[in-house]
Amino acid sequence: MADRVGGNGSYDEYFVPYGLVAPGQMFALIAQRHMAEFGTTAHQLGSIALTCRARANRNPHAQMFERSLTMDNYMAARMISRPLRLFDYCLETDGACAVVVTSAERARDCPQPCATIRAVAQGGLPAMQGGLVFPALMRQELTTQPSATVAEALYRRAGLGPSDIDVAQIYDCFTITVLLQLEDYGFCPKGDGGPFAAGGAIGLEGSVPINTAGGNLSEGYIHGLNHIVEGVRQIRGASTNQVAGSEVCLVTSGIPTATSALILTKGR
Repeated sequence: MADRVGGNGSYDEYFVPYGLVAPGQMFALIAQRHMAEFGTTAHQLGSIALTCRARANRNPHAQMFERSLTMDNYMAARMISRPLRLFDYCLETDGACAVVVTSAERARDCPQPCATIRAVAQGGLPAMQGGLVFPALMRQELTTQPSATVAEALYRRAGLGPSDIDVAQIYDCFTITVLLQLEDYGFCPKGDGGPFAAGGAIGLEGSVPINTAGGNLSEGYIHGLNHIVEGVRQIRGASTNQVAGSEVCLVTSGIPTATSALILTKGR
C-alpha cells in the first residue's frame, strides 16, 4: 500500500538502529508499562520465576531439576533489560517432545487415558500492526494482549470459563508474559496479576496452578510444545506435580503479535 513504508513491512528500521534488537527488550518495555500503570513490582515477577522453578525441582526431566531458586537469588541476578533480570528469561534448550492426535473413538482403545481437545482458538487484536514483533509496541494499549481476544473465543467454544480451569500451562518466555495472560484469561482483574501471582494463587494449592513441569522458565524452552505434553500429563494424572482432581487444563502460546490456546479435558 502506498501509505505503508519500512523494510517490506517489517518496520525494523524504526527500532533496530535505536537499540531494540531482541524480544527481551520489547517485553521489558511492556513490563515497565505494567509497572507504571498498576504498581507491579520486581518481587511479583520473581514470584512467577520461583513458582516455575519449584515445579521443575520435582521434575527429573527439567533442566532446573534440583536447582533451587530463592527470592534473594532472583533479586541478585544480573539485570538484562530493565526491569527483567536473568531469571525472568526462559531457558535455551536442546530437546524434543511430541503429541499424538487422533479421534476420541480410537483414543479409547489406547493404553493410556486420553485427553480430549475441548476447544482451540487463535487470533490477534483488532487493527494489528504490520511487521514482525516490535511493531506491537506501537499499540495504544500495551497491557492487554491478543490473549484477551483469544480467551473470549476459546471460552465460548468450550462452554467454560476461568473458574472451570483446574490447572494452566501458560506460555512463559518471560515472567511478564505469564502475568499478562493471568489477567487476559480472566483469572484476575486487569492490573492485579502481580498481587495475584505473589499471593500464591499460581502455586499447587492455589486457585490456578501453573506450569506444573516448570515451563519455559525452568523445565525447558521447546516453543511451548512441552506445555501441551504437561497438560496431557495433568489430565492423565501422571504429572510429577499432579494437581488433585485436574480435569480441565488451559494451555496457551506466545504473545504479543498473535496467539493461540487450547483447553484439554478428561476423556469420557
